[in-house]
Amino acid sequence: MQRPAHNTPILALARMHKLARREGTVLLVIAGTFAMLSAIAKDAPGAIAGVAASGTAVLELHGATLLAACRRSNRRFLVASQLTLLATVLVYCAWRTTHPDLERIQPFLTTDMKASIAQLGLTVNQFLLLTNRLTYALVAAVTLLYQGGMACHYYFKQRAFANVLTRD
Repeated sequence: MQRPAHNTPILALARMHKLARREGTVLLVIAGTFAMLSAIAKDAPGAIAGVAASGTAVLELHGATLLAACRRSNRRFLVASQLTLLATVLVYCAWRTTHPDLERIQPFLTTDMKASIAQLGLTVNQFLLLTNRLTYALVAAVTLLYQGGMACHYYFKQRAFANVLTRD
């Protein structure tokens, strides 16, 4: 008895559905948690970004549902969810970079940490600004690579099983 080929359109469709469902669910849990924690901490920009990211998770889950139903319109939702999440994170990183909240961090610095910062020739505020910029630049870069890659994946992988997607 022959085994089915590993790259048939049906299997590619099933793998993409599994990926989209998993990505959407994980994003919904993580973004929802961050939105609630930000709201509890009275951090409006963080709560707004968390709610917006949760919305992109819903878009991705809807795209996964359309994909499971073999609807061609799934590509719109899957790609849009990634690009919307990318924009949300980039705007949030830009906001945090231009509006740093150093007062929330300073109470967590010990005297040893402050002494180490002073040995670097920086003030505490200079060090916190530098780490703030580096942190959000790294988050933005990783998001650009990952979400951009996922958007490309969802867009270009659809060709592999275009004949399976019959309904609009």
